[in-house]
Amino acid sequence: MELTAVDGAIIVLSAVAALVVGSYVGNKISDKTKSEMMKTLVQVGTAASVFIIGVSFFAPSVAQAIGLVAPTPEEEVPTVPVEQIQSEKIGYVLASVEDKYQVPTTLLSDALVYVSLEEPEANDSWVAVAQDNTGSTGSVLVEVPGVTSGTVYVTAWKSGYYSDFTTTTVPGAQEMPTSDLMANIELTRIGSISVTMYDNSNAYLSGNTIRVDNDATSAYITLDIVCDNVWMAIKDLKLLGIRGSAWSTRNVSLAPVIISDADLEADEVGDPTLTNSTTGGWEFPGDLEFGKTLRIRFTISKDAGPTSEELFRVSLDDLLGLKGYVGETGISETTLTFTT
Repeated sequence: MELTAVDGAIIVLSAVAALVVGSYVGNKISDKTKSEMMKTLVQVGTAASVFIIGVSFFAPSVAQAIGLVAPTPEEEVPTVPVEQIQSEKIGYVLASVEDKYQVPTTLLSDALVYVSLEEPEANDSWVAVAQDNTGSTGSVLVEVPGVTSGTVYVTAWKSGYYSDFTTTTVPGAQEMPTSDLMANIELTRIGSISVTMYDNSNAYLSGNTIRVDNDATSAYITLDIVCDNVWMAIKDLKLLGIRGSAWSTRNVSLAPVIISDADLEADEVGDPTLTNSTTGGWEFPGDLEFGKTLRIRFTISKDAGPTSEELFRVSLDDLLGLKGYVGETGISETTLTFTT
């Protein structure tokens, strides 16, 4: 790693601050304890702490390089195979990529744009015939060798966003597309999911665990599921319940009900009550937008018994638990465990 002048200055200032603070604290301790050894230990410990905090906070790249903090993992860039058609005839596709929710409208530079002859499928492989990146204006003119007419699929993706696609028409060989043939693609920025308790009886939320009173034979808890970030969303949310190890021994019965659907359609997957299958829940195609609440009540009946037994759990994941059009994975799965 190459140090910049700013990095060097931060290291020097952090070292000076470390020596000053360490000496001051050590002298204070020495005045109270009259111990030179304790004074030295405190000076060294304090100086080291101040230096690490200063460098880690103000020059994180330096801190990562010298091992003071763990490096931030880089997001893996999805790759779509590109197999260009060998031809002297060139078609052109004009594409524009923007943020779906940002206000005012934000055009996205350096977004990957793929052109394909087949419709891209999420969680599956497909082949593009051309690829390019948007410029500072959020648009790009893509050369497509050998494709001079007909409908093509235009897919866009940018780091931190869900991929999406649209269709357009190639006007002809060596013909520039007019503005009405612009492939306009709006990308949803990936938000973070949050779960909070709305109301409850004999059950409460603690972190990602729902504690159900072990002596109670009935309980309910209503959970609010939202996107935490303005101008962002959670795409294609999937909620899946899974029976726990104590499902049968505690004679668990579950009745989940959607109180508020956040303007999303709910498609059943298996049996949401887990009565006739070990897993079940709902898929919510579309965007769970910031400011909208998916509210679900879980009503539980069971036998009384010991504590720390898992009744069932609920997983929350985006992209229907799969991957996006270019292989992006979206958010990390959240698991809520219902236990006594």
